This record gives sequence, structure tokens and C-alpha cells, in this order.
Amino acid sequence: AFCKVLIDTLEGTPGLRNVWSTFRPLIQGKVLYTPDTPATRLMVKEANSTFNALAMLKELAEAWEDFGPLVWDYFQNGPQVSALRAFLDNPVFAAALNQQLKGTRWTAELLANFLYNRPPEEHPAGMPSNDWRNVFNATSQILDLLKKLIACLDLNKFEAADSEGHLEARALELLENDTYWAGIVFEDLDPDASHPPPYVKYKIRMDIDEGERTNKIKERGWSPGARDNSFNDLRYIWGGFAYLQDMMDHSIIRVHTNKSQPLGVFAQQMPYPCYVDDVFLASIGTMLPMYLVLAFMYTVCMTIKGLVLEKELRLKEVQRAVGVQNGAIWFAWFTENFVLLMVPCAFISVMVKSLPLYLTLAWIYSVAMIVKGIVMEKEARLKETVRMMGLRSSTYWLSWAVSSVLPLAVSALLLTLILKYGKVLQYSDPSVIFVFLLVFCVATIMECFFISVFFSKANLAAACGGLIYFVLYLPHLLCYAWRDVMGFQVKIAVSLLSCVAFGYGCENLAKYEEQGIGIQWSNIAQSPEDGDRYSFIVSIIMMLVDALIYWLLTWYIENVFPGQYGIAKPWYFPFTASYWCGTSPAPNADPSHFKDPIEYTDYLEKPPLNMKAGVSIRNLVKIYKTGKKLAVDGLTVDFYENHITSFLGHNGAGKTTTMSILTGLFAPTSGTALINGYDIRTDMDTIRKHLGMCPQHNVLFNDLTVEEHIYFYSRLKGRSRDEVKIEMDQMIKDVGLPHKRKELAKNLSGGMQRKLSVAIAFVGGSNIVILDEPTAGVDPYARRGIWELLLKYKQGMGSVG
Repeated sequence: AFCKVLIDTLEGTPGLRNVWSTFRPLIQGKVLYTPDTPATRLMVKEANSTFNALAMLKELAEAWEDFGPLVWDYFQNGPQVSALRAFLDNPVFAAALNQQLKGTRWTAELLANFLYNRPPEEHPAGMPSNDWRNVFNATSQILDLLKKLIACLDLNKFEAADSEGHLEARALELLENDTYWAGIVFEDLDPDASHPPPYVKYKIRMDIDEGERTNKIKERGWSPGARDNSFNDLRYIWGGFAYLQDMMDHSIIRVHTNKSQPLGVFAQQMPYPCYVDDVFLASIGTMLPMYLVLAFMYTVCMTIKGLVLEKELRLKEVQRAVGVQNGAIWFAWFTENFVLLMVPCAFISVMVKSLPLYLTLAWIYSVAMIVKGIVMEKEARLKETVRMMGLRSSTYWLSWAVSSVLPLAVSALLLTLILKYGKVLQYSDPSVIFVFLLVFCVATIMECFFISVFFSKANLAAACGGLIYFVLYLPHLLCYAWRDVMGFQVKIAVSLLSCVAFGYGCENLAKYEEQGIGIQWSNIAQSPEDGDRYSFIVSIIMMLVDALIYWLLTWYIENVFPGQYGIAKPWYFPFTASYWCGTSPAPNADPSHFKDPIEYTDYLEKPPLNMKAGVSIRNLVKIYKTGKKLAVDGLTVDFYENHITSFLGHNGAGKTTTMSILTGLFAPTSGTALINGYDIRTDMDTIRKHLGMCPQHNVLFNDLTVEEHIYFYSRLKGRSRDEVKIEMDQMIKDVGLPHKRKELAKNLSGGMQRKLSVAIAFVGGSNIVILDEPTAGVDPYARRGIWELLLKYKQGMGSVG
């Protein structure tokens, strides 16, 4: 009854239930063994002798029930104890005894009080109330409790099984009520031998939940520190494995030596080197990548939005039309926004141990600005506009990079000084951390470029860009969860996502910091875990590879699928010599060599004699996919050098569409045109080197002044600094804006902005200038000034307006 109540109490108490379930197999469980032979029975008998001491204690408790009353009577009424009380009451004897007990805690009075046998309420004043009766009662209670507790134990722990299969079956039965301790399987024993061999081989089969798993050699998630957690790490101790092994080893020794002298056992854990016990460092490997991705989301959105907005507003095509290479535009975006990411990088390196939230906010703004800027240029058509002026795509992207990289040098220098002389980082080399974050910034910016090529609307790009950026981070969480089953090759494959590669680098960084070593240039090629080939340098290399892949995809997709504006190149364009080396003027540069020459009738004016056609259009057709609208229907016409040709027609007649096709903004549905002997379908990059363009709407940089616009586009055309200065002064004077040369474009009136747009079309020595409604929206005085400018510069070039 006592055992049942005790077990019900342990199982019904929430705090004790788990403890009881852990130790129940040791208290009430069985140890199965096989085979059942004389030799094994001899060894098991010796092993079971460990529990004989408990049996003897139980017998002692049972004997106390009979022996206890005799002890009580002896102390209460025994003649020897009564005589001792009488001697203690004698003053002479008491004085002599006190002299002998001098220096101890006892006196004759205390001994007399301990042997007191009268009613407790008659105890002498000032003396302790406890006497031998209290000791007797406590001893009786303890022995009674021990007897009841030992009765709950199964002292016959060992149970034989015929074979290992029978042992497994019996173990499953015992596991149902948590009474299976372990199984012992003796191997290579003679079934008829009465004595074990000199070398006894056996194995202990534990419950899987009571011992360490043996299907792996290290923990799934590595963390520094000794494995000394009582419940998670010391399963061999509290699970009973170590105790059972010790009992069996001692029993085998006793059987072989016939000696029962106890042998001392000393156990100690293997020493562990010093390490840093920092919870935050332990979370860097998993949380820092997520912090940065969340921080970058807004900046990614804004960067993509800016890129697409340039497409949408044709700003990029205007730059290309005046000679800016596409790579320069991209490089400018890269440079401008790279420093926005690097300032938080420096902040991360300094504050990584205490203020991750501040860093998150800083990176959110930076990435958002990159996305916004790139998409905005698309949306404003600035990108396509500069491409019309001769800008190559590589130059466009290069300009993005340059505009972000230049300020980075200052931030990098400040960061190095802070980390070096401020003693911020305890163990890691700050230059390694800086390079690591720097590379991640490069990969992130290239990822922004890659995302932006899929959008033409800035707001949509901003909304989707951050989401895409965050989604590309999510695989890192799965990689962290499955890191123990992922090989080196799989890690390399998933590291083609820059966020995953960054996450692996953060894990290595955190592990080295926790070890008190830190990342150094000397160990970046070594993993903090033995057997792991994915080191810190691999993470950096993979992020650089990712940045290169993102850029190559951006370059390829932008050329093959340019979107709403631009002429698509064939999928194999990287393998053509004309793309890399350019082309020479076509043999049929003379319009008379066209397969279908113009048949002049009474309704067509014959060309002037000895005049060279700068632009020759033949059977040009443009049908917009949206609505299948026919915008240009079989147009055939020549435009001659040293002439200004006006393109007249009602709204919707196709004037702007034709000029957009000539500048490479749209691809023709059929037909073609030659400009200076180059075909617009295949040689647009070459054509744009000599092409000037003034689009229908002003496409200007809001934060550039009048003279900066002219300087920028003139330099794009290849003019020297001295030539640019002369041309800039003359052009500003010709358009009547000398008093506004230092004024920002956004502060100019509409007429002044139009004059500036026309001036841009003529800078750099363009010999073909296309003007789309150059005098629209300007006052009569400004209109006359624009026409005078056209008349002045028409010599040596052809103008279409």
C-alpha cells in the first residue's frame, strides 16, 4: 500500500513526474541478460551482490521491530543505565567526569539530561528537552521508512533470456510500464563452461531514450562548452549505463581473482578549452542574416523602384542616346548606393554586440534607396534616353556602381580606425569583418540590379522587390535546420543565393568568437568545426560568385528582354563578334543599293543632286502588340545631311513612333533604316555614338545644373576637358542660359528646360540629331532662339524634327 501511494504521488505531481519516469527503470526495472549459462549466472550473481547491502539494510529494519523494545527497556529501566544515572547525580563523580570531559562539548549534566527517563515536562530548567527517547523514536521512524522504501525496490535485478531475440521481446514488454533498465548480451561464451573466459566480451543494450544516440559522432547544432548538462549530456550517468557497466566489470574481476576487496573508481570529464559564454554570440549565426535581410528589404525595394522608374521615364535611353554606355549607368547606381550599405556595415562591426535593432533600421533605408533609384530611372525613361545618346548598357550600370563606391572609401577608412584603435571587437580581426560585410553589400546591390530588370513600373518594383529579396533569404533557415545532413557540395549549391552564403559566414564568425579565437586572416580558410570544409573564405568567395552571376544575368536579360523600350538582341548575342568589336558601315549604305529602291512619281520629290542621305528608311512598319495598333505603315523616306527635315502629321500619325524607332527606343515590326550606313536592327550601339536626341518630354537630372548637364553629355561623346569647356560656354550662350548655368534643372522653367534638352542633343559633335517637338510648350521668344540654334548647327549634320 505504501509503494502504491508513493508511486501515485510521484506520477501525479507535475514537477516530480519527469524525474520519476527517468529513475523508475533504475528503481523498479529489470536487467535482462543472455545467454543463460553457468558462467553468465556466476557473473550475474556477483553483479547482483551490489544490491545485497540493501537487502541487509532491509533485514536490519525488520529486526529492529523485535530488537527495538529491548533497547527501550534497557535505557528506561536497565540496572546499568540506572546506576550510571546515580553516579552522574553524585557531585564528586560529576566533578571528576567534567575534568575528564574538559575541552569537549559534553558535561556530566548533559549526560544526565540525555539519560533522563522521567516525564518530559519535569526536565530541569535550562537543559535541552531532547533525550535518548527522541533518538530512539527517530531511529525507529527512519528504519521503518527504509524498510518500506526498500520493499518498493526489486532487489533481484537480473532476469535471464534464452537468446537475444527473446531479450528484445521481453524488453518491449517491460518498456510498456517503464521497468526496463538494460539488457546484457554476452558474446563468444561456451554454453557448457562453468567459468567465464579470461576475456569477457559483452554489450549493454539501453532504452534509446536513456542513452546517447550512436548514429552520429557530434551534436546536430554545435555550441562551445563542455557537455556537462545533467539531463541532456550525462545520459550515461543518470540513465544507469555507467552504473551497470561498473557492476559488471567488478563482478568479472571478482570472479577471476576470487577477491572481494573494493576497487576505487575515479571518473572525470575530459577538459574543455576556454570559451566565451555569450548568448548573443551564439545567436549571430542564425539571427544576423535575418536582421540584415529585413534591414535591406526597404532599400532593395527603393533601389529596384529607382531602376525601373528610369526605364519608365526613358531617362536611361536619353543618356544612352548622347553616348553614355549602359555599364556606366549601372556602375553609377552601384557606387551611389554601395556607400549607403557600407555605413550600416561599419555600424554593425562596431555595435554588433549590443544594438542589432539600430543596424536593422539603417540597412532597411539603404537597400530601399538602391531599388528606388534604379527603377525610377526606368520609369522616368532616363535610362533609355541616355542610351539613345550613345550610352552603352555596361557604362550605365558602371555609373551606378561608381556613384556608390566612391564615398565607401571614406567609410572604410573610418571603420578601420574605429575597430583598430577603439578596441571594439574582442577577438576577430576587424579588417576581416569589414571585407565580409563589404562583399555582402556588393552581392546585395547586384541582386537589386538583377531584380530590377523584371520591372518597368517603379511602384510595383518597390512593392515586389523587398518581398523577393526576403523570400531569397528563407532557404537559409532550412539550411540551418538541415545542416547536419548537408554535404559540402550541397552547401555550395545553396550558397548561389547570397543570403545563404552570408548566413554560413555568420555561423563561422559566431563559432570562432565563442571559442575566444575570433576570425583572423590566418584562419579564414579553416572551419571552426572539424571535418567541415565550408570555411569563412568559402562564404566570401561564394558571395563574390553570386555577385558576378547576378550581374551576368542582369546584363543578359536586359539585352535579350529589354522590356517596353529598347531593341532586343538575339539570345546568342554574347557569341557574336559584332557585339564585342562593333561593325563597319553596311555595303548598301547608299540608299540606291536597297533591294526596293524608291520609285519617284509626280507625288514624290526627287532627291537633290550630290546630297548624301544620313538617314534612309525603307518600308518601316510598327504594330503595337497592345491592341494590335498600326502606328507606322510602310514608311520609306530619306533625310539628308546639312538639312533640317520637318516631320509633319496629325496626332497619332506615327511621328514620335518613327523617331523612337530611329533612336532604338522601339524595335520595328518590319522594315529597317540606315543611319550613317548602319542598320538600326543590328548596329544601334554604333549608331548612338554619333546620334543626338531631344525627346518629346524633357528628360533631365533634377540634381544637376545646366552646365553639368552639358559637361556630362559632352564628355560622353568623347570630348576632351578643354573641348568640353569651350563647347559648354558656347552652348550655354547659344541657348540663352548664361545666367542660369549654376541653376539646378528642377528649378528651371519649362521653356528653359526645353532649351537645355535641345542643347544636349547637339553637344559632342553629333552628326545626326533627332528632335521630337523641340519647341513644344515654349514661348515665341524661346521658340525663335531654338530655331536659330538649329540653323547654326545644321551644317555638317542631318536634323529630323
